[in-house]
Amino acid sequence: MAAAGTWDKIDPWKFETVPTNDNYAFMAKLENIKFDPISAWVKYTAVGPNFGSGYATNDEDILDDYANSAAAEIEVSAELPVGIPTTLTLGDTLWMDYPATPKWNETTGKVEVSPLENLKVTVSGAYKADLNDEDEPGVDPDTFVDVPFGGYEAHGEVEYKAFGLTLTPYADYKADSYAKDVDHDGKRVDTIVGATVSGDPLPGLNINVEGSYQIEDPIAKAKAWALYATELNPGFVKSAKSQLAGVAELTKEGDGDAATDFYGYAGSDVDITDNLTGKVGILTKDSNGTLAAHAALTYTASDSISTSLAYTYRNEGLEHPAGSWEPFADEGKNFLKASVTGTVGKSTITLAYGASGLKAADTSGFHKDKAWAWLRNYPTAPMDWQLLTLTVKVPF
Repeated sequence: MAAAGTWDKIDPWKFETVPTNDNYAFMAKLENIKFDPISAWVKYTAVGPNFGSGYATNDEDILDDYANSAAAEIEVSAELPVGIPTTLTLGDTLWMDYPATPKWNETTGKVEVSPLENLKVTVSGAYKADLNDEDEPGVDPDTFVDVPFGGYEAHGEVEYKAFGLTLTPYADYKADSYAKDVDHDGKRVDTIVGATVSGDPLPGLNINVEGSYQIEDPIAKAKAWALYATELNPGFVKSAKSQLAGVAELTKEGDGDAATDFYGYAGSDVDITDNLTGKVGILTKDSNGTLAAHAALTYTASDSISTSLAYTYRNEGLEHPAGSWEPFADEGKNFLKASVTGTVGKSTITLAYGASGLKAADTSGFHKDKAWAWLRNYPTAPMDWQLLTLTVKVPF
């Protein structure tokens, strides 16, 4: 369970809520519910419109995902006694405008069957019902954009493992809110077929290829990336884990010319001593399309106290606001952050100077969990050379 609220400070020791209600955020979750062979979890989350989610990270943070909304969610999984390994997973989400005005309800289902040790078949689907009766059908009340809340999708894939590789052909059918906002003969649908191949042909080397073709537009996409990881120690540190990665992308829409993209990454996590660690990385193309580099040192004084010094360079700088202090003319390309962090249970308290120049990594999509994800996303503000922050993070 977690809860938070926001108030305005109007005197040294006086706070008030402006406006006077809906300034709370809270979550309750019950997980690991087991009744063999069934397991489940349930969760309720609500973030009031006056909570002020600007105090969240603004990077797919839960407080932003649920802003101005409330949601009741449940998921149940079961191993089916049908003679071969089969797992059924059902889920449901009731999404509401805060605090309890129904907006849409989504029901999901997935079946995973493993008839052979190296073969797995997955079929899944989702159905979303529009419950927003008070507003004009299909119009988002926040943006007034014609986006239907209803729709459905179906997905099927076969995963086959052989010779150190995993081959996964798949097919998707998406309609209405699940599809892109493009009209195809009076329908909003996407039909996509594709396949992925991944594996580790050599020690430390991981290669991946994925391709897809959307039938209606048509759009063909292909991506290939490789990652090489090594723990080769240069000798003057205790240990080091280094990664090299390269990515190539191709997109072709209709009869147009194919668009290509290439970028590379190199990074290392270094244990200099038992208490002193370092992290370095360089990415030839960040989310803003330019070079990014980072170096940091962290000293762990105890189990609960650590200090760090981090520097980031972005080849595309951010313009400083008029009148802000700049110790040197760097065109907004340099970021520096020094901090002291203490932990209390699972919560952290950080006193810091400056800004790291990093933005939270993607939690979905292609870049999720990739080696370069931590460095990729471009910051939203330039380095503030007069910034001192006190940050309290709770496990919301």
